Amino acid sequence: PVAAGSARRDLLRAGFIFLAGAAGYLVLRILPYTPLMIRYPLYPATQKDPALYHPQYLPVLLVLAAMAFAGLLLFKVALPRLAPAGAAGEAPGLESRRWLLFLLAALVLVIWAEGSGFAAATFFLLPACLWPWVKPSAGAPRRLFNLLLVLAGGAVFFAFIYIFATTYQIGVMWWYILLAAAFGLFSPKVVLVFLAAAALLAAMAGLAVRKDAAADRYLQTG
Repeated sequence: PVAAGSARRDLLRAGFIFLAGAAGYLVLRILPYTPLMIRYPLYPATQKDPALYHPQYLPVLLVLAAMAFAGLLLFKVALPRLAPAGAAGEAPGLESRRWLLFLLAALVLVIWAEGSGFAAATFFLLPACLWPWVKPSAGAPRRLFNLLLVLAGGAVFFAFIYIFATTYQIGVMWWYILLAAAFGLFSPKVVLVFLAAAALLAAMAGLAVRKDAAADRYLQTG
């Protein structure tokens, strides 16, 4: 196994978040072929298209339901079987951080190898610089600082979304993104990379705010 105990659980949590998101994406790709979602013969729609300003909430609820159902199965059934709760070495939080950073580096290399070096540098340089400073701890101030570091890693992406939404007249931003993913404007590869990055962010955020007295003792003595 790549890691023991709680470190393995953290890696599985990241993987399960990704799989739950992938389940929602699968439902999203099916919905345009049903009467439940608006169907464009050619997508994307033009700017100021009325459909972009009037989200359909039933498809959104179905996607969220698929993610919730998949997440429930994975976290309540699979996780306890694959990684029972228990001690995991001297500093499990630090071990988890090491593996999550390794997965971040692997994701960046995959994106770079696919010919998207600019995107890799633009969106992942900041988390690559900030996330290694996350230090699991039992202290509330340190855990708050950890969370700020994790969230700051996504600042470039959030800023890009905001600028894109305010520059182009594309209606409700989250609805535009869902339509773009549903109709293939965003390729499956791009969506899966986004889900992988979101899963790593969620797992790192969970690690950042978790009380970890063992890490405190290890850092003080090591």
